[in-house]
Amino acid sequence: MPQFHFPTIEERQALIREMQQLQGGDNQKLSESKEFQEYYKALQELDRLMGEYSAPKENGIPRELSQEDSERLQQTIVTTAQAGETFLAAAAGQYGAKLTAGLPGVVNKLQNVLSRDFDAISDYEPRPPRTLPEIQQDARTITIDLQGRKTGTMGNLTSSRLPMTIVNAQGKKRTGVFTKASKIDIKERYTKIIEDAKALCGNEGKQELDRILGNYREKLTAQKRRTPDGSPVGKKHPDEMILGYFVRDLHDRTLTPKQKRLRGFTKTELKEKTLKEFLKAQNIDTAKISSAAMKKLTEGLGEYSNSPTPIIQGVDQGFRDGDRLDNRNSAMSKVAGLLGVGNLLARSDNMKVVDEKGETIEGTFMDFGNGIDLFGKPRAFAAISSQPFDSPDARKTLLKQVADLQVLDFLCFNTDRHTGNLVYQIDEFGKITGIQGIDNDTSFGSRMGDPTDITSLSVISSSMAKKITNLTPEMLRFSLRGNGLSEEEIESAQSRLALLQGAIRAKNIEVISDKDFGNRTIESCAPKKEGYRNVFSQLSTDIPAKVRTMVEYYGRQDIQEFLGKPEFTNISTADRGFTVGGIRDSVLEVNRLVQNDETGFKMSDLVNYRGRSDNFKKLMESVEEAAKLQITEMEKKDEKGRRLVDDYVHLNEGPGLSIMRKTDPKFDDMEEKALTYLEAKRKERRAGSIDELTGKNEYEQKHIDFAKKVLKTVENYRKQTEEPTTEEEKEAMRARDDRQFIADMRKARNEDRKHQEKKKTELLGPGL
Repeated sequence: MPQFHFPTIEERQALIREMQQLQGGDNQKLSESKEFQEYYKALQELDRLMGEYSAPKENGIPRELSQEDSERLQQTIVTTAQAGETFLAAAAGQYGAKLTAGLPGVVNKLQNVLSRDFDAISDYEPRPPRTLPEIQQDARTITIDLQGRKTGTMGNLTSSRLPMTIVNAQGKKRTGVFTKASKIDIKERYTKIIEDAKALCGNEGKQELDRILGNYREKLTAQKRRTPDGSPVGKKHPDEMILGYFVRDLHDRTLTPKQKRLRGFTKTELKEKTLKEFLKAQNIDTAKISSAAMKKLTEGLGEYSNSPTPIIQGVDQGFRDGDRLDNRNSAMSKVAGLLGVGNLLARSDNMKVVDEKGETIEGTFMDFGNGIDLFGKPRAFAAISSQPFDSPDARKTLLKQVADLQVLDFLCFNTDRHTGNLVYQIDEFGKITGIQGIDNDTSFGSRMGDPTDITSLSVISSSMAKKITNLTPEMLRFSLRGNGLSEEEIESAQSRLALLQGAIRAKNIEVISDKDFGNRTIESCAPKKEGYRNVFSQLSTDIPAKVRTMVEYYGRQDIQEFLGKPEFTNISTADRGFTVGGIRDSVLEVNRLVQNDETGFKMSDLVNYRGRSDNFKKLMESVEEAAKLQITEMEKKDEKGRRLVDDYVHLNEGPGLSIMRKTDPKFDDMEEKALTYLEAKRKERRAGSIDELTGKNEYEQKHIDFAKKVLKTVENYRKQTEEPTTEEEKEAMRARDDRQFIADMRKARNEDRKHQEKKKTELLGPGL
């Protein structure tokens, strides 16, 4: 089963006790400060309130929260959180304390715990009502235990994105993609390239190679090159940023004039002659570098400059080596929730997976986007209307969503928003009615952001303007806790919030009433300043152009093929492949090997045939053992008479893996016994292969045919337990309807509700 970790009363109180013990001594000045005393007072009130809601009553069950209780808790957490952020800011600024140790370090941990609690309580809807401990389960970091199953069979988890289904605290399934933690390695990769080249040349060559980055920095300084925030390049800027410029300049050297006009990054070949010219411009004496080292350097830097996007983040966002990319999706989801626009992004959560060696793989789980990935399905463009934005009703929702998403992107400094990083909701007339942002991992960073980007926002909805105006820096900081962001990154987000608030007050951004977006055109929301583009600009030009191109290429397509309820078109459980239902099919197939009522076949009759060998006897025993799985594993039920694992559970979930751990050895054993029998008969009959093997009489032929049927059954089982790996296979799974799964989940929820009511009646008595 999946294993979870979530904040509890004990964890919070343990941190409070630790904080109490740290008062005085080296922390005397901090603990006596006004900021800390206000935080401590607020924390005590919060702890008292959360203890009240978590304490068991006479019936042993904590009190269920009403909407009023939830709002009271939220307000108390906000008061405490803002006091905590005020203290941490004072500790770092006024007292020069580190925020990772001592009293500030404990407060930091408490803020992380409260941030997760706040998210869970904010999401709470008391239908049906739940207790605070139950709600707190939503604040957990999800851990999926693969229980010994090799990650290689799970879609190459160790190096790629893995589609999977998880179950949240309410038993609802979420389908999406797990992405292994990815970290910036700009300087690390460059250093390895240089070290590999140095190993192939003498001391003079090594000295020249060591000078490359420093000389390039000096060149940028002499050219008075400026960073995105306007400051001149100098010694204070990190190597990662300098390498971003280095990669960009080197890549430009490899482009043809036509490629330069097209902009963007194109795969090119770095030639040794080009690299030498580039290095000579940095006063590097390439004659001192051996030919072998130069060849190695050209190969390494050629590959380096052909994958520039993550490297250039060093320039655009101030990323450093070791900074994680994937969990920025989760951080951005939290800010979206804070602003009340959580549906604008595909939800992301931090997640851990335990691999076959028992090692924990950190990463992020992101829900599949609610809509159609048009740029991932080019043919779908041919089903879109040639005038996709001419419906006022569709524009009313769409334009507000785009405006709100742009504000969210600016606040979170997401530099990779474009029409390809959106999914689209389409109506039956081919009109685009809504969007959702995906792939938000290039967000945040330690840069404040370019103030001129405010101009690109152009418009803001009245509801978003109100939320931004009322959002405090402390609350923004608090919402970003627990996502692996540095203090510099959080401070930069605060600075961008101040920029937004200032632009709204100064009326530098046009505020549009939410209900008036339907009266606007998509073009009217584009920046007025020449040379500036935003998502409105991209949509108004890119989408119609793509529609024309795809209609010309594919012909006009039927929109109905691409429609359907998005919640039913994630990884499908209607397709029984890679589900417990698929294993059940295989076990039933084994049962038919034992006895098939339709054909009148009985495996036991084979014992009467002459020529039965010991190998065949062992095969029959193996098949009988596998057939027992239907009773021992597939039909296990809980106290309410329901199967412990339903057919729609995916095999990369804990329950599915538990079943597969039992079935894999049985099918492996059947395969081994069948092959042992057939191979012995092949040698005995001197057949060239098993396919060519025939029995010496009809009795032996029946045994051979049976063994081959066993192999076919094992083959079918392997297909059922093999996750789709190609995009076509995954797409086929997503495309199938999942209504049965939804119906079963609704039925299960109703049964659970009845069970809870019965339990309460037994505890409290009728009528209470």
